[in-house]
Amino acid sequence: MNSEQMFQKHLSKILVVDDKPENLFATESILKKLDAEIFKAQSGMEALSLLLRHDFAVALLDVQMPEMDGFELAELMRDNEETMHIPIIFVTAISKDQQHIFRGYGSGAVDYLFKPLDPEILKQKVSVFLTLDRQRRLLELTSGELSKTNRELKKARDELEIRVEERTTELRAANEQLHREIIERRHAEDKVKTILETANEGFWTIDTNAVTTNVNPEMCSILGRSKREIIGRRVFDFMDAENAEIVRRQLERRKQGEQGAYELAFQRPDNTVVHCLLKATPLFDGKDQIGAFAMVTDITDRRRAEEEVRTLNAELEQRVEERTAELAQAMDALWGEMELAKKIQTALSPEEPELSGYEIAASIEPADKVGGDYYDVISIAGCDWIIIGDVSGHGVPAGLVMMMTQTAIHTVLLDDPEIQPSRLLSAVNKTIYNNVEKLGESKHITIIALTVGRDGEFFFSGLHEDILIRRAGTGKVEPVETDGMWLGLEPDISQWLSTDTLRLEHGDCMVLFTDGITEARGKNGDLFGDDRLIKIIETSGDKPASQVHKRVTDTLEQYEKPDDVTLVVVKRV
Repeated sequence: MNSEQMFQKHLSKILVVDDKPENLFATESILKKLDAEIFKAQSGMEALSLLLRHDFAVALLDVQMPEMDGFELAELMRDNEETMHIPIIFVTAISKDQQHIFRGYGSGAVDYLFKPLDPEILKQKVSVFLTLDRQRRLLELTSGELSKTNRELKKARDELEIRVEERTTELRAANEQLHREIIERRHAEDKVKTILETANEGFWTIDTNAVTTNVNPEMCSILGRSKREIIGRRVFDFMDAENAEIVRRQLERRKQGEQGAYELAFQRPDNTVVHCLLKATPLFDGKDQIGAFAMVTDITDRRRAEEEVRTLNAELEQRVEERTAELAQAMDALWGEMELAKKIQTALSPEEPELSGYEIAASIEPADKVGGDYYDVISIAGCDWIIIGDVSGHGVPAGLVMMMTQTAIHTVLLDDPEIQPSRLLSAVNKTIYNNVEKLGESKHITIIALTVGRDGEFFFSGLHEDILIRRAGTGKVEPVETDGMWLGLEPDISQWLSTDTLRLEHGDCMVLFTDGITEARGKNGDLFGDDRLIKIIETSGDKPASQVHKRVTDTLEQYEKPDDVTLVVVKRV
């Protein structure tokens, strides 16, 4: 099997790190059509474990993660020799502040993307690194074949010396054997010479004083000089002072017997600059080092293409900004003042929700921009429902999708108030998916639908934040994980939806919320977080639902809230 066939057997690998499963699924949905393996991690430690076991072409790191954030993970990768060359793209939904962006690039990032992700921009940027990874792995395979040829030559030479020594007493037989081995060696040298003369990569051999001893035609082409002009001259004669310093550091590593790969810029006689990737290895004669060998690949066109991609991305981002401004102006003309839009959002929520046998306290606080948070308490034909959801993104499109969701839910429940929660969400999804496509917006909705049963029993379905239940018997909070699928991603999500149950005993307190609470930020930059919310519920959960609600919202007053804040507290009495 040749190197090309071996290369085709292994796909490039992409690492996606995000503490939220829904974000991992959304990113995987965008990248799954690329010719690559996608690995997912929900924490920095899980990502480090994958990094030690796999060679990744690119890593997409979420900035905001508990325990170890994206910046810390990137710094650990840069400190590890095996992972320091992996390109990093930071992904965040929180801050576009220059300080955060500079910290990201200081941690080793090659790019910085903001949520919600544009699928086409993400695929284009990741595709560039997949292409670079495939080229790198193909170069490594080629280098391995060359090293194998060198080992074969050395082995042949050692066997020749042993045979000459053993047959010194039989001169004629020794001379005949020597003659045969000389022919074999010449064939091997001819083979190596043919490889060197016809290779698409440059080959450069130097002695221990960095003086050139041999180059192949491709290396001459890269340097823009004849072989006679190169052999006998030091490598430093073909570059500026900055690149010469890079070579000096690399040569010290070769003297320690280390291999290495690095980029370098050469200057041709006409002052044009050629950017190259060098794969260097020390050369030995027995135990004595006699110099170094480098395989050199011209990457000038690739660098130019990358620059063109960056320019195109900048132009695209500018066009997106201009188009966003135009859309914002059009939306302002359609919706009027932002305060009116906020009133429309809050008006859709029940003023004083009631639930027989339960205390209930609920509120929705819109962010500076119109958002997509939604909650409802619905009583139809003796059936009680609690709904909470969050549309991705902000602005009028999120508000429109939120209103469509509420309308679709009420329509389905009016027709069948006893419908199972999973069937309710499946039916609503079909309407939302078609309408979102018509809007031309990439939107999805995290949502939970709960219907009240007998004796404290609730039936629920959907994928959203965990349901938090403070048990009166223990005073501890019991998180109930939601499992299902977001609305608006696929036309039919029935296969991912199921109806689960939970029970509230007398005195138990159930809290439903959106991520605007846990992702609120304090003045020192710390997140409000799940642990803080759970602690408040545990210490105040023996109080009425209204007081639990007030304890959470009062504490949130000290935090900056870039997203809508929705909170529903239900207590069985």
